Amino acid sequence: MKLSTTSRVLAVLLGTGLLLGTGIYACSSAQTGATGLLGGATAPGSVGDESGSATDSRGTASARKQREGRVFRIGLHRAYALRTSTAMDLGGGHALNIALQADLDIAYADATDRGERFHFSLRNAKLSGGSEGGFDAERAKGVENELAQLFFVTINHEGHVTELQVPPGATSLVSSLRKHVATLVQYEVHGENSWDSEESDATGVYHAHYENAADAGTGQRSFLRTKDRYTQMLTAKGLVPAGSEVKLRVAGRAAMALDGEGWPLSVNINELTTTVVGKGMNDITSARRDDLQLTSSDDERGALGSFFRDGQGYESVSLESLELFVGQRQSADVAVVKGRSLKVLLAGLDVADENESIESTTALEAYMRLHPSEATSLGSRMRHYDTGAKRIYGALAACGTPESQEVLAEILRDRKAPTDAREDAAISLSLAENPQRESLDSLRQMMSDKDAEVSSAAKLAAGNVARKVADVHPDAATDVVTDLLARLEAARDESEQALLLRALGNAGDARVLPYAERYLASVVGFVRAAACDAVTFVKSPEADDLLVRTMLRDEESDVRISAIRVSAYRPFDAYASVLTHIESSDKQSSVRMAGVERLGISVADPRALATLKSVAANDADDEVKIAAQGILSSLTAK
Repeated sequence: MKLSTTSRVLAVLLGTGLLLGTGIYACSSAQTGATGLLGGATAPGSVGDESGSATDSRGTASARKQREGRVFRIGLHRAYALRTSTAMDLGGGHALNIALQADLDIAYADATDRGERFHFSLRNAKLSGGSEGGFDAERAKGVENELAQLFFVTINHEGHVTELQVPPGATSLVSSLRKHVATLVQYEVHGENSWDSEESDATGVYHAHYENAADAGTGQRSFLRTKDRYTQMLTAKGLVPAGSEVKLRVAGRAAMALDGEGWPLSVNINELTTTVVGKGMNDITSARRDDLQLTSSDDERGALGSFFRDGQGYESVSLESLELFVGQRQSADVAVVKGRSLKVLLAGLDVADENESIESTTALEAYMRLHPSEATSLGSRMRHYDTGAKRIYGALAACGTPESQEVLAEILRDRKAPTDAREDAAISLSLAENPQRESLDSLRQMMSDKDAEVSSAAKLAAGNVARKVADVHPDAATDVVTDLLARLEAARDESEQALLLRALGNAGDARVLPYAERYLASVVGFVRAAACDAVTFVKSPEADDLLVRTMLRDEESDVRISAIRVSAYRPFDAYASVLTHIESSDKQSSVRMAGVERLGISVADPRALATLKSVAANDADDEVKIAAQGILSSLTAK
């Protein structure tokens, strides 16, 4: 199935974290002794002493010396008036203004080995939005009701937010708002008058300059923080050097005043970002303002243990995902859809022009996020399997809403639907960013389908989805792997063995290791190649040892190439030496070419760079030599 690619505008908005609110403010300053407000916390019921340590009731060392009088204790409670707003201009007349007003309560809950846990509550939340893409009253009320549910924030002793725990089924928009609110009270402090640091949040790594001040009359601390440039930016590929993926200008200024216990009296943040999209396209600007004002600081003993009393069944929210801040994905989707109806978008999928079809597929993806319930109307069109229908599968896979996944699952289960349609449904379910438990259940069910092609697609897709949901639905993921392993144990056909090994490779479960070892002894080359695939995502040094041995010893070049290609998904350290050896010793030019491609992925490592230079100068095969030279030339061009 040919899936849609993303337009440059969506790549900017949805493939990076640049247009987030605050993100996760994790200080990594080189300055000695730097710590966040919520770091260095004292154990429950105690205040850090001069020795800088304390032990809680479980015997866990959970405190250091409190810098600048910051205190954490049972009953600690702060109440704030919160106002936050984002105004976006996407160009071309597309804009969005979103604002949130609420009362914020923060209370100490308990200490864990991972840090200190706080009870956060947003009361009287009012969400407003104007212009194109704004919230209607019904949706705004739904968000406000969801925000009223308490959540929990864990902060480690370096001052980093490590985890949010939220009620089950939290929407990504509300999760983003909660992340944003959780990071507003973090800061770095020193005794000097000014200092610089390199810090990170969910948008990337940036340079920050601090200026310190003290009110002689009250003794209260205050400081200014300026954010003036990025050094690395967070994208769907991970952190990349600033400017390599997207050019961004940022000007941010935060002012914070602290009370006598080191908690904010006020926080005021103003930040303007401009994303330079490219020639012929509008730059994107985002202006953000945050205002937090302390309203009371009375003790609230009832918060202690509230996680265990009120938080049963809560779900952990990853702080490293690229969820977008309030309204930003919606505003991007509105800009892409351009007011077109579903009928018009579907008609655009049938055009022969590839660029036009890509634009229409991307727009349909955006439309389905804006109108998720309308996915149910696409089932009939998708069963009429043609070029346009194929593109709908791509759009629903990229969209990934629960409604889109249910439509795909229905087609997968429909034995009257064309085989190609059911295969595409399985593949699309495996590509959804946040697959549902029900999607995995459908895939597992169809692993036993009588249609061999559907069964094969379901097995491969089930392995992929099992890996994605392992943290959220561990039992379901474990059951799928157990099922795949049992099928592998019973398989006698070599093609079925290879298929199941690759499905298990998608799952990334360490239980596959002994099976990979067993099938590396197969007399059939493509089974041994699949045994390499089986350890692709397994987090174990044993997997690296298995791949290295195969690169060096297997008699078939295709198997050695398979091992090399799998290593691209794994840390380079384990393969630096063997890849250098392969480039100088392997007699097959195809294997050396695969090695060059692998080295190119890790070319930032000096060992990879040195080997590529040697290949570019000395390899006996001109094609291998030219490939290495091309990688080196691209570095010079950058």
